[in-house]
Amino acid sequence: MTFKLSFKNIRDKLRQASSNTTLRAVSALILIALVAVAPHVYKAIWPTAYVARQDSFKIVFPGVPAINKIASKSDDAGGQEGGRIYSVLNQTAGTDYAVYVTRYSDLNASQMSGSATVVTLQDDIEQLAQSETSNLSGGKTIAFKGLNAVTATLTPTDTSDAPSIILAFLNNHDLYIILGSGISQSKFNSFANTFNFTS
Repeated sequence: MTFKLSFKNIRDKLRQASSNTTLRAVSALILIALVAVAPHVYKAIWPTAYVARQDSFKIVFPGVPAINKIASKSDDAGGQEGGRIYSVLNQTAGTDYAVYVTRYSDLNASQMSGSATVVTLQDDIEQLAQSETSNLSGGKTIAFKGLNAVTATLTPTDTSDAPSIILAFLNNHDLYIILGSGISQSKFNSFANTFNFTS
């Protein structure tokens, strides 16, 4: 009888060990799956900054931006202008996050007075409003990253399009316009505040 009991005890212990081994194997598989998925989940929750080396800035977009070149052309003063548009468009949500960068060969913002900078920015956003067939409202001068900037709202004449919030500023030879379309002011502020210059 004692032999049977001890044999039964051994068999029970083996079954327990076997189920513990299975539990450990399942736990290990879950851990491996979590480690494999974690970087993707981390990036989805905490996106990393996109670095635009050619245009010396970084910003956190809600995805990988498409980059479109702005063709070089002569400006009114005889200089050359050209640049790029970095944008993440979500047609389903009706949102657009973008940074326009235009380089002016004959402009150096560091040599301009504060009032001349503001006038230049206001002219540039008025031209943008015309090219986008939008009405411009709320042009307000603010400080952004230590620079004079103008913020405004573009309301398209086509009411099926969403309004855009813009923030325009000059740095050396470059005009930067941060644009958020179809998003709230707080989401735009969060997006714009991730902008930084790089060297």
